[in-house]
Amino acid sequence: MKTKHIILILFLICTHSFFAQKIIFTKERYFSYIHRRTTNYYVDGKEYHVYGRIPRIVINPTGLVGYYIGYDSAAPQKSAMYYNMPYFDDRQTKQQPVTCSGKLIYIHKNMCEYQFYILTDNGKKKLMIGHQAISNDEIKNNNVHPGACYKVAYLPQTPDASIIYVNEPASDNQVNWQNPALSKPNGLFAEAEPEVLFTQPKALNQYLIKYGQKPINSAWPLLVVRMGNQFKSGFLWNVALGGAPYVSIVKLGVGYAAPLNQRLYFSSSFNFTTMQYTRTVFKTDQFQTLADTSRFMYSTWYANPEINMVWRTSKNNYKNCCLLKFGAGVMCNLNPNQLWDYDVGHLNTNKSSKTKVIYTSTARVNGMPAFANYLFYLSVSISFNSITKP
Repeated sequence: MKTKHIILILFLICTHSFFAQKIIFTKERYFSYIHRRTTNYYVDGKEYHVYGRIPRIVINPTGLVGYYIGYDSAAPQKSAMYYNMPYFDDRQTKQQPVTCSGKLIYIHKNMCEYQFYILTDNGKKKLMIGHQAISNDEIKNNNVHPGACYKVAYLPQTPDASIIYVNEPASDNQVNWQNPALSKPNGLFAEAEPEVLFTQPKALNQYLIKYGQKPINSAWPLLVVRMGNQFKSGFLWNVALGGAPYVSIVKLGVGYAAPLNQRLYFSSSFNFTTMQYTRTVFKTDQFQTLADTSRFMYSTWYANPEINMVWRTSKNNYKNCCLLKFGAGVMCNLNPNQLWDYDVGHLNTNKSSKTKVIYTSTARVNGMPAFANYLFYLSVSISFNSITKP
C-alpha cells in the first residue's frame, strides 16, 4: 500500500473521530397508546417527536414505566426509543421500588421474559411475570442466557410494573425456567371451527317425503369463524359467522375459561344463535303455482350453551399463543312455533349491469314443521390468542 493511501486512511479516521456525533438520552414527555406511537421530547426548549409502532409485548401495561429516548447531539430530530432502557416514571407514581431476584425464562426477537416472586400483604409468595426489550449488545456483553438470575425492581403496590437489570446478577430465586408458569391468554383472538351439526329433522322429513321431496340429512358439516376478546380473569366475549350450503349461522356469546393446569383449560360459553335455512320451494296443498325464483326459508333464534376442552400448544408467553379446542354444544329453539316463509324473488339489475335476486316474503307456510327445535353439534377448532398482559 502506498504511503499516500495510508496517510488518507489515517486522516479519515481522525476526522471521523473529531466530528463523531454523540447520542444523548432523555426521558419521554408524552406517550400515546394508539396503533402508532407518538412520543414527544424536548431539547433546549424545542419539541421533537418520535414515531413508531407499539411493540406491545415489551410495553409495560401499567403505564408506570417509561422509556428513554436517544437523540443525536448534532441533529436532535434524529432519535429513537430505547425500549431496553426503562425507568419508573415518578410523574405517574410516588411508589418506591423494591428489589428482588428475577430469573430469565427465554429470549425471543430482542424480547426477554423473566419471572420473580413478591410477598403479598398476607405474607405469601406470589409469582409475577415480566417482559422487557433487550439488545444484542446487552446479551453479548453480560453473557445473558435463560436460567440466569438478575436484579429486578418492582413497585410494591403495582408489582406488574417491574424492570430487570441484566447487568446486575442476583441469587437463584428457585423459579423453574425449563417449565415456567404461563400467562392466561388475554386480548383479541380469532379461530376457525369446523362443526358437525346433528339436526334430528324427523317431523320435517315426514312432511318433505309426503310431498315427494328428499329428506334432510341428520348430520351436516359446518364451518364457523369466530372472533372475540378474552380477559386475564378468564371471561370472554365472541362473535361468530358460519354455515354451509343453504345454511347460515350468526352467534353472539359470552363465556369463561378456567385453567386446569399449565396448558389445559375448561371453557364454557352461552351464545344467542340465529340460523337461517333455505331450500327450493315445492308444491303443497297451500302452494300450487310457483315462481321460478321462489324459495322456502326458516329463520329463528336459539339458546346455545357450549363447552370446550382447550389445549395450549405453545409453551412460552410470546405475544400470542395457539389453542386447540374440542367442543360440544346444543341449540334450543326459542320460538318453536316459528313458521316457514314463502319468498318470491325479483330480478334486479344495478348500475354495473349485475343482476341479482331480491326476495320478498309473501306468505307463511302452514303445517310445515319447524326446521329443528333441538340441534346438537361437535366441534374441533384452532384458535390464535394474543397475550396483551404477561
